[in-house]
Amino acid sequence: MSLTDATTEGKAPGFVPMRGAVDRFWSRVDRSAGLDGCWPWTACRHPSGYGHTTKSLGGGYAHRAAYQIATGQDPRGMVVRHTCDNPPCCNPAHLRIGTVADNARDREERGRHPHSGMRRGSSHPRTKLTEEKVRASRERRAAGESIASLAACFGVSHHTMSVALRGMTWKHVDDAPQPAGVGGRASATGRRGRGGRS
Repeated sequence: MSLTDATTEGKAPGFVPMRGAVDRFWSRVDRSAGLDGCWPWTACRHPSGYGHTTKSLGGGYAHRAAYQIATGQDPRGMVVRHTCDNPPCCNPAHLRIGTVADNARDREERGRHPHSGMRRGSSHPRTKLTEEKVRASRERRAAGESIASLAACFGVSHHTMSVALRGMTWKHVDDAPQPAGVGGRASATGRRGRGGRS
């Protein structure tokens, strides 16, 4: 049975039965990558990258709706996990039902960010920096280049560059030596200076 031919047969409570709603749902999914590729949600997304459906489609996460439409099973009380680690993906072939513990284990095994559930570093789909760029920027900062100059060079905001230099982000990247008082690590008390922009 094709995904757009999903019916209410064997449905659980909460399943969206209307054919028109199902068709509208898939019209918002880019399936051009084929059966094995990721199918990103093209409509509204959360800041975390997950697709969000309208009220007529349940008003929840798009990948959960995709799983429900494809299987006829209501995933309430469970986690719908991405085997592809791509939050907007709605390809049912990439979705697995599981528990919160299963999802946490996936996160640790795949090295995703511990708080957002997203991939870290250059594997993050929206990052402008890479591990190599962070190392280079820290070396250049240690040599005296300003944060504003580095931010412009690497195409990021002053804040993004500043927190990367201080190790508040990109913590997995080895630090380059930095002179005292130049965006360095916090002291043992966790306090940092609050000087003006460089």
